[in-house]
Amino acid sequence: MDIYEKINILFNSSGYVINSSIDGCIQMKSYLVGNPSLKLILNDDLTLAETNTPGSIVLDDCNFHESVQHNEFLTNKALKILPPEGEFIVMNYRITSDFNAPFKIYPFFETESPYKVVLKINVLHL
Repeated sequence: MDIYEKINILFNSSGYVINSSIDGCIQMKSYLVGNPSLKLILNDDLTLAETNTPGSIVLDDCNFHESVQHNEFLTNKALKILPPEGEFIVMNYRITSDFNAPFKIYPFFETESPYKVVLKINVLHL
């Protein structure tokens, strides 16, 4: 199983976050004989934005592969999977609520001449 996330963050000139989002997916590769059912239990702090339930990780949007039975997802964050053979995406999701970015960007502009501006970017890992 692999989790892929694409983080989009828009900073202002002072380095403060203006807008941010995460687009992610859970990808699985299965070569189990007989395709037994699997159960994937996600973090308890996970919640859907449309349910208005408390949680520290709010998914604005998510969708599941056709082999996923997600009827237990809202109650106990469980996904029952009847995996097809091979590689498939179990779940796609999007997060747009506030989250702590894994880095901070500090841009510096220097005017060397009327026709030349140098941009230096410092990335600080948090």
